[in-house]
Formats: sequence, C-alpha cells, structure tokens
Amino acid sequence: MPFSETFDEVFKHAITPAAESRGYHCERMDQVAGTINLIHEMIKNIYEADLIVADLTSKSANVFYELGVAHSVPVPNKVVMIAQQDEEIPFDIGPYQVLKYNRSYEGIVSLREGIAQRIEFIETNSDSTTNPVQDFLQKQENRPKQKIVPLSDSKEDPLTRLYISQIRLSLLHYLNNPMHSGLTITNICRALGIQRRKFGVLVLQELVNDGLIEREKKNQRVIWRISAKGKVILGKLGKLIDSRIELSGSKK
Repeated sequence: MPFSETFDEVFKHAITPAAESRGYHCERMDQVAGTINLIHEMIKNIYEADLIVADLTSKSANVFYELGVAHSVPVPNKVVMIAQQDEEIPFDIGPYQVLKYNRSYEGIVSLREGIAQRIEFIETNSDSTTNPVQDFLQKQENRPKQKIVPLSDSKEDPLTRLYISQIRLSLLHYLNNPMHSGLTITNICRALGIQRRKFGVLVLQELVNDGLIEREKKNQRVIWRISAKGKVILGKLGKLIDSRIELSGSKK
C-alpha cells in the first residue's frame, strides 16, 4: 500500500490483526529498521513472503509495480488484493477477487474478517490461481506440473528435518483424538506450538496426499481429521515402538 497516514488504520486494524490471527508476522516496508537498499529489500521480501496483501486504492504506480512482481513469483496464491469500495479495478485483474471495504468501523471489521477468510482459502487451495500470470502459466499446453518436494526430502538442515518429523507425528496423534477433529490450521498450530506455520501447513498437505488425514470444506472454512488409514498407521507405529521397548529391556 502507499506509505500514507490515510492507510494506517487499514494496516493496523484490519490487515495486521487478520494476518496475526492466522499465525503470520505482518510487516510493511516503511517499518524495516536500518539503512537498506529499499528496492532490493522489497523484491527480496516479496519473493520470500508466505503471503502478501496489496491495497489497490488510489492506483499507486509503486503498488501496482510491486503487485506485478508478486504475481510473477513461482508459487501461486500468495496475494490478497483489497481496495476501497468506490475504487475502479483495472481490467487486467478485474476477473480476480478483490476485497472491497469502506473506512467506517464496521467496514474495517468486515475487511479484517474477509482477509482472514481469504488467507484460509489460500492455504488450503494451493492448486487454484488468483492472478492472471499464474493462470496463464497453468494453462500452457504440455507444461509439466511442478513437482512438490516432500519436506522430508528437502534441503533443510538435519535439525529442521527432525523438527518436521516431530510435527508430522504430533499432528497424527493430535488429530487421532475425536475432540480435536474439525479444527482449523490456526487452532492446530497453536495447540501444538508449531512456531513455523508454513511447516504445519505443508505437513498437513503431505498427510492429506498420503491419505493419513482428511480435509473438508464447511461453512467457508476447512477442517481436518485423521483418516481410517491414518489410525491404522498410528496403531502400527505404537506397536512397533512398544516392541522395541520390550527388546531393549530383554536379556540376550
């Protein structure tokens, strides 16, 4: 968004609390401390961010340039677009969802809720596109699908891989409790103390792909529960651990 006091209430009372309610740390470039190359830092942050919110109000040239950069990032669904109610949206992005708002108290509250719901959609619909660049790339003929590298096979350091394995096991045990069935990503991450939210999201997706947990859309939200296959695997894992404990205590 433009660096102007006019937009401060939108940033402080709508965007930031909506992002933080979903476990994100929210930052605007004018808040970055120290002497930096602003352009370099802006591009770097756009490429590394898990999520970007762009306010298109007033059609700022800088904002639209940064939006174009964000739309070109290889990972789709990273951008939430918002604009004031009477703002005309350029035809390039007209077909894509832009959350409209007014600056009344009720309008800011509604915007906060809308952004939070949009984040939930983005996290759980990684295959769909929300901007024209990604839409074009996805529709190219004979374009090979991008292979998602499992976190366990990624180039993360050994300690991080161990942390990911712990998250995977903790998620299965947690969702195996019927009382925990139907929770959102935010609730699950908070309950398990998962600090790096993106790992929680990716591990959940991997477990869905492996058929160990199930997800269901309900009332504009996505809920998660362990599958029958997941319960079987968890049971076998428990027996394997018990047998190893018995072996380690037996005499040769």
